Amino acid sequence: MAYLMSRRRRYDLEDNATQQGIGTSERSLLAVDEPDMYSKEPEALSDSYEAWRVCANMIKERESALLKAWADQADGLITFAALFSAVVTAFIVETYTSLQPDPQMLMVNLLAQISAQINGTSPSAWVNTDASFKPDLSDILLVSLFFASLLCSLVAAGTGILFKEWVREHTLGFPVEPRTLVRARELRHRGLEEWGVSAIACGIAILLQLSVAFFLVGLIIFVWPLNKILFAFLTMLVASWMLFWFVAAVCPSLSASCPYRSPLSHFIFTVIALVARQLGPTFGEDLRFLQDRPKTLEAWERSELNRRGHSLDLDVLGYLYRVHWGNKRLKELDPCLRDLPPKVSLDFIGGLVDTHAPGCSAKDIVADESSGGDEDLRRLARLWMDIWQGENLSAENRSVD
Repeated sequence: MAYLMSRRRRYDLEDNATQQGIGTSERSLLAVDEPDMYSKEPEALSDSYEAWRVCANMIKERESALLKAWADQADGLITFAALFSAVVTAFIVETYTSLQPDPQMLMVNLLAQISAQINGTSPSAWVNTDASFKPDLSDILLVSLFFASLLCSLVAAGTGILFKEWVREHTLGFPVEPRTLVRARELRHRGLEEWGVSAIACGIAILLQLSVAFFLVGLIIFVWPLNKILFAFLTMLVASWMLFWFVAAVCPSLSASCPYRSPLSHFIFTVIALVARQLGPTFGEDLRFLQDRPKTLEAWERSELNRRGHSLDLDVLGYLYRVHWGNKRLKELDPCLRDLPPKVSLDFIGGLVDTHAPGCSAKDIVADESSGGDEDLRRLARLWMDIWQGENLSAENRSVD
């Protein structure tokens, strides 16, 4: 259809040019620059259109899960920030008056001054004006911590709202034509990477964690003059939580399989990698284990997957064969066993055979079908024989070469 519309548009231009007396050489100036796809035959155009449509659907899956996770995270953080801000505000209302002169005390001083004048005594000893008032350092620190906590919480909430708008706009306004749609998705994906959207998402969570830390420190200072036992108890709880928080943030930098990942742990890992590279020439081999690591947690995980690949494969396959033994779908995992190195695969299958048929080898099961009615066992035994024969044949070819 697009092809026919393009041809009809060209014919209309040529007819209009003929009626207006425009020559052939001038007629080329009226030619419309059509996309390359319109110069193809209708069959080729249809195939290309369908291919780009499939490409657009596949490329959409690259970001759909990530954008949904970002949106859900922002919703949760905004809700927490709103509730937490209300709590902090209550403490600010209770404590900010300590930075101002007490109006009741001023009234007492004023009455004392009037009484002294009536009695004919000197009132100078009773005067306490605003100019002579100085708040305690602990009060200044307490209110500063509460206001810092409130500010971080409000900034996190505001940034989260902006972030939600960015995610919404990222998913709207796409063109309909498949090839243009693919280009638009790739352009916006590059924008996410180049403009550090993931770092901003991490920053929202870090701001809220910082807000909680400010509040807890302020809470300890708040209960300090009230009761020493309460102060010691809350200090112990807050210190324990902060220690756990710090250790949980650092642990992902020590092990690639650590599940305690958070925006703060990503930030700590990046800082450690940067410092190790800067101090590497100074300390040499002492920081070699840090210098050789990738710059991000994701890259470190990929390197660990490559290093421990066969071990992870065996753990997964061992779990599936142990838990789902007898399931007909297990035969679909046979190609996975063939992908393993021959020696690893032979040892793994041999272990399964020995578990379900003690005292029998794979050769025995293939030879006399001593496995009885266990079809999975017979299939694995035949697979073991195929891999074993293929390995022997490869060894013979290598020896001949």
